[in-house]
Amino acid sequence: MPAKTKKIRSIFVFYWFLLAYIVAALIWWYIALSRQNEQMTAYKLADLHANDPAYLAKQEKI
Repeated sequence: MPAKTKKIRSIFVFYWFLLAYIVAALIWWYIALSRQNEQMTAYKLADLHANDPAYLAKQEKI
């Protein structure tokens, strides 16, 4: 295999590996942010007090 073809092939493989890595990182980031959002929602709902006069308004805001 000529050196030029080998170099192009290695660049091609590296490019696709890097692209797959970036896509996987973005997917992981989205999942992590979704989990964090669920945790923060649960925390905010747990922090509400049922006898608060503005309870329903605060719950709707969350």
